[in-house]
Amino acid sequence: MQPFVDVMSDGSERVQYNRPGFTVFACRARLSDYPDRRVRSHWHDDFEFVCINAGRMRYTVNGEGYVLRAGDGLFVNSCQAHACESCEGEDCEYFCMVLHPSLLGANAYLRENFVRPLSRNDAFACLPLRGTTLWQRGVLRCVREACALLEGDDPAAELSVMSQAFQAAALLTRHMPAPRALAVETDRRSLALRRMLGHVQEHYRERISLGDLAAAGGVSISACCELFRRHTGQTPGGYVTRYRLERGMEQLRNPNLSVAEIARSVGFASASYFSECFKRYLHTTPLGYRRSAAEGERRGA
Repeated sequence: MQPFVDVMSDGSERVQYNRPGFTVFACRARLSDYPDRRVRSHWHDDFEFVCINAGRMRYTVNGEGYVLRAGDGLFVNSCQAHACESCEGEDCEYFCMVLHPSLLGANAYLRENFVRPLSRNDAFACLPLRGTTLWQRGVLRCVREACALLEGDDPAAELSVMSQAFQAAALLTRHMPAPRALAVETDRRSLALRRMLGHVQEHYRERISLGDLAAAGGVSISACCELFRRHTGQTPGGYVTRYRLERGMEQLRNPNLSVAEIARSVGFASASYFSECFKRYLHTTPLGYRRSAAEGERRGA
């Protein structure tokens, strides 16, 4: 079964941690695990680390794009809008570690002197991590080791993962840029984008006009288009269509629902238009995807 990023109505991801009560998610994954080899734009309070094992991916943070290659990676700070996708259709294998800042702030001293200065540093939205730089290579090693620990059967894995998380945070803290004065306009536009993404995710079953989106974000139509282009790499209409298709893909795994029922439930005017968009964006038909998903589940059973 293909994974989906669980995005809530405000555009934030509901992170599915490896173990209940332990706020770390770490795994080895492939872009081909995701529909269209793409993870749509979202944000979360957690820190995120990516380490590329093979291939390439394009990662976007607040509209800035980074091509990541084998041996490199990226740190994404708390509450930053980010997405990733395939480079020219190729697959990419990578390690990912997502951890909540509270894991590092076990007491007030650590929280006030280290965690908050890192998570709230507005000059440090993200950092490309290069395997050729010694300290950055150390951060990437922590990510790989945390993933291996949570995939294994070590009864004390959580304690060792915390050690890796603290090491990575210490390296970032030593090398992070000085905070700058709060950029009010940047913050306002970020909030507008979150509201518009939330509007899509709450109302995707209904008709959504460009004016509706702009009004949800409290911006002009031109600003709406620019924010979507910069932060998601898509037009507002393209984002809405892709979001509806992803919701449709989830429902196609239920063999009791017809394509027509699914099309209507995710906001398409007809089954034929749903199928047309499905083929245009995902290069297969809804029924073809349903068969492939069912075969994948049988193999994984």
